[in-house]
Amino acid sequence: MNYTLVIKHIQTILNQCGDPVNLIQTGQKTICDTGDMSIEINRACIMRQNKYYAVPPPSPFYSHDPKDKYSIKRIRISQRLAEDYSKNLPLTDDEMKSIICEKTDLFSFY
Repeated sequence: MNYTLVIKHIQTILNQCGDPVNLIQTGQKTICDTGDMSIEINRACIMRQNKYYAVPPPSPFYSHDPKDKYSIKRIRISQRLAEDYSKNLPLTDDEMKSIICEKTDLFSFY
């Protein structure tokens, strides 16, 4: 399963939308109770609102964030999605934007 390709796609979409974030994995991964993989990244700050859409708050979130950003330390990705990327079946940019906008547990800070 290729979680790195999924994270790179998320980073690319955020960058294209005006958020110059760099998502760097630490190598730590944890399987969640839902079956998703929670991948630890170096702390990054993402914009709450970019040129095109608002990003749901991380769950849990860091209470000392600036007004216009969220701090994140984990990205939660389904194993099926990582398998699809491993098979060279990535989401379209619009599909990835939809996940970023709608998946309330995609990002977290813990």
